[in-house]
Amino acid sequence: MKNYKTILLAAISALTLASCAKEAVCGPEQSATPMTFSVSVDGTRSSMTTSDLEVFFLKVTGPNNVFSYFEPIVKNDGGTWSASKRLLWKDESSSITYSAAWYGALGPDYFNVSVSDAMYTAGADLSLWTDQSTQKNLNAADLLSMKATTLSFSDAQGGLVPVVLSHALAKLNFVFKLADGYYDAGIGLSDNPVKDIVVKGIHPAFHFTPLTGEVSVLTSVRTSTMSPFMGNYVPGSDSDKKASLNVESVLVPETFAAGELKVYFSVGNDDFEWSNTEAIALQQGKETTIVIDVAYKH
Repeated sequence: MKNYKTILLAAISALTLASCAKEAVCGPEQSATPMTFSVSVDGTRSSMTTSDLEVFFLKVTGPNNVFSYFEPIVKNDGGTWSASKRLLWKDESSSITYSAAWYGALGPDYFNVSVSDAMYTAGADLSLWTDQSTQKNLNAADLLSMKATTLSFSDAQGGLVPVVLSHALAKLNFVFKLADGYYDAGIGLSDNPVKDIVVKGIHPAFHFTPLTGEVSVLTSVRTSTMSPFMGNYVPGSDSDKKASLNVESVLVPETFAAGELKVYFSVGNDDFEWSNTEAIALQQGKETTIVIDVAYKH
């Protein structure tokens, strides 16, 4: 993440010059009141959180389009958010319309698209990060966005612009519950015995429009497999022999008909295949949790 910040900061000056060249009014001709930012990530999902966020893109339009900004906003080591140049209010009686988006913890190159004002407005076809086996990659698969909102200077508390980003994709969690027989056989008494988890049947391609936060799955692209993040494992005990493993993934919002979503995994020497018996609807910005009861085969 720090390497991405360094690369991004090096590119900001070029973006700043380009944005100023396009504006009817740029910086010094406006009021001396700078925009400051309070930034948070909405929700309690265990993928991207407020503390994980270090950079996002902001689009601002002034009244009657007298000025506009499209800038990366970066958090410094002290926790303050700022662009490479001061973003200024037109005057103390005006309003702004603004929106924001974040493109994954590995940076814009993760999506193999160029982040520009045009792309931000029109959107782009993207591909989901399907290796989510680490916390870093789980975060990288996440997308954040804030729909356009209008803010008057009088409501801005001295120029403060609140940015509240929401999760643009869906979260799918699995909870594996191991049968008592594994505890009795001495399997998974301390370390997680669930291995090689693969989720099949997902659509990895989607269209994302940062300006509106809209996401639509591209069903014309073949389904794919993904490796989820294996989170907290709780071994069984004498009082409760059923060990449990939490598994997390960030996916494109879509609906799986019965039998379309499959999970392959192993426990010890046993191989398993699970599929959904009922339709599952993954909703944008929401979490869905599925419990998988793992039978003991011996």
